[in-house]
Amino acid sequence: MKRKKLLLRSFIAFLLLTGSPLSQGAATRHARDVLAGKSYVEGEVLVKLSTQRSFAVARQNISDRFSARKATALNDFGLTQVKIRAGLSVADAIDELRRDPSVESVQPNYIYKMAATPDDTQFSSQWGAFNSAQAIAAGTYSTHNGSGSGAIAGKDMDLKTAWDTITDCSSIKVAVIDSGVNYTQEDLVANLWTDNPSYPKYGYDFVDNDVDPMDGNGHGTHVSGTIGAVGNNAKGVAGVCWKAKIMALKVFDATGAGGTTANIVRAIDFAIGQGAKVINMSLTGLVFDAAQEAAILRASNAGIVIVAAAGNGGSDQIGDNNDVTPSYPCNSAHSNVICVAALDQAYDLATFSNFGATSVDIGAPGTNILSAWNGAYADIGGFPALNAWTYLTANWAGVTCNLSAVATSFLSSPSTYCNGGGVFTNNLIPASIQTTAHFNSTTYSGYSSLMWSFSTFLDLDEAGDVFAVGYRKTDGNPFAVGGNGVTIDAIDGSSGGFSLAMSYDVTACQGSNCSMGVYVETNASQGADEFGVGIFNMHVKALTVSTSTYNTINGTSMATPHVTGLVAMIMAHNPRYSIADVIESVKSGGVAASSLSGKSTTAKAASASGSLNYIIAPTGLTLAVKP
Repeated sequence: MKRKKLLLRSFIAFLLLTGSPLSQGAATRHARDVLAGKSYVEGEVLVKLSTQRSFAVARQNISDRFSARKATALNDFGLTQVKIRAGLSVADAIDELRRDPSVESVQPNYIYKMAATPDDTQFSSQWGAFNSAQAIAAGTYSTHNGSGSGAIAGKDMDLKTAWDTITDCSSIKVAVIDSGVNYTQEDLVANLWTDNPSYPKYGYDFVDNDVDPMDGNGHGTHVSGTIGAVGNNAKGVAGVCWKAKIMALKVFDATGAGGTTANIVRAIDFAIGQGAKVINMSLTGLVFDAAQEAAILRASNAGIVIVAAAGNGGSDQIGDNNDVTPSYPCNSAHSNVICVAALDQAYDLATFSNFGATSVDIGAPGTNILSAWNGAYADIGGFPALNAWTYLTANWAGVTCNLSAVATSFLSSPSTYCNGGGVFTNNLIPASIQTTAHFNSTTYSGYSSLMWSFSTFLDLDEAGDVFAVGYRKTDGNPFAVGGNGVTIDAIDGSSGGFSLAMSYDVTACQGSNCSMGVYVETNASQGADEFGVGIFNMHVKALTVSTSTYNTINGTSMATPHVTGLVAMIMAHNPRYSIADVIESVKSGGVAASSLSGKSTTAKAASASGSLNYIIAPTGLTLAVKP
């Protein structure tokens, strides 16, 4: 009896090893598995004939039984191309041919292609995906000037190779915590998050507390385009993921302000609640934030990877060491955060990029990055000169002051400033009086965003003087107590002899006769050697959203979404990976970058193909061996 059982087991094993079917159902399932998700030529199969009989005889026999025409020998080793008869599917042909004793193996005629190159019209400018040392329109802070000089071909994320493996990341929800998204943009509209009908515009606006996260700045749209601009659609650019599911979470207004702890924490919690698995945070702060850290930990517990920008240095635009001066969330203590530095087209560390041997993890393309944009701002009303302003106290009315005049330096034309034409004194503007001026605008309606901009020279005492900016949605003093005005800025000190460009989001003024105003308040107990405040070139600018605008900019904010897209790609390709597995794949799958040696935890630059090919045993799995 034992001998019979042994023979039976050996026969079953033989059948399994030779591919002979145990049943028709098993064969059908096998054929479907072979074909699932693959590209192959319809109406034909490739057959490897066995050596049990003459290749010519076997080929003729198969041609007579299965083929619409004579089967073609492809080599001298029995490989044969069979054009299958009408009405027979590739799967059915595979099943039938596998049962033929003259057939050693059978497979589809798979379709191959050159390393994936999308037909997006501006793909040739996306050096981060494919760097041929091509000329790129220069950005503001590029180490290399964009002419191609100094660029090194091949220094890129090798996305073309990775795209041969996967382009569709839409199984992974990616939250972008930023300035919103232009959800009408031609390269993004098909790749936005649509899972919850309560959020019909693909996310939430935590600045204005509504369900319309339209991008008034452009930054969030640019980031989103790098992650998931639709690929191979003959338009614009291609994202790291050609198919994506981007969730727009707006925490910054049109000027880049509004990114408070409260807004960011609410956005992280929203992403957790709506099932995001990756969060892009192209933002930085210089203070440890316990509330934000707690939200990041909640995200970690929910299996979410957070990809954060390293930061763009200080006012000198020279990168800082995050190990010395921490930047958050880059320097978060939680293991689900990947911090990204910016590299230029030679894979040198960008001059503006922060770094850190223990705090920054990996580098990615961050200079001259082309991506989607929100549109353009244009002047819709210049502020008129002195006589069009209402002066709410006598003091400013008696001062030589032209709020729309042009000046090039603080002392070049004193008569253009609200400073009496000379040294600012407490006698001129007494401490007990707020010296206020405001302009009552025409009605602005129908724009996505409104921005109030002007330039100022500032020389006030830091201990008690203040220059404030505000608006009120009706006529009247924006700064009056109980007057429902909104003070949007208050500053003191000096601009150091240079003009400051000031911009404020006043979208709330749409549809009303809005009052926009400024005031100076002085402290009589301080010295009298300040010059005061100079204001000029006031304008209201309106955003016209475009469906087809693109822009080239720089920053660690631009490097970060390259890695976010890669994280989504890895997750989609390896759905059983833990966040630790994903992060290990990003880090260990990178390529060596000498400019990051001693300036990051890995000394590597992100590589899409390297991370997809990095072999890692998924955590939590063990090898079980039967006795």
